[in-house]
Amino acid sequence: SPAINFPEPQRHWVSEQVLVEDYIGDGARPISDYLEDDSVNGLKERRALAGTFVRSALKMVFTDNFVHSDLHPGNVFVREEKTKRNE
Repeated sequence: SPAINFPEPQRHWVSEQVLVEDYIGDGARPISDYLEDDSVNGLKERRALAGTFVRSALKMVFTDNFVHSDLHPGNVFVREEKTKRNE
């Protein structure tokens, strides 16, 4: 299953009003980019991403006892990892 990464808070920039986290955008695309592709391959990618996302969300809530309060397509990024299959 694909790896799930969460940005780390930058402790020296965090206060009660401000949260600053790692920038994970290097090579990552917002999941909203994948929601626009209705091609056969796009639908296949969406199905794979949906499974990963649902499993991650369920783990986050029921195992980690955490709720992300600002979960929207602009806050979920996908980084495609190079493997021998897709190089």
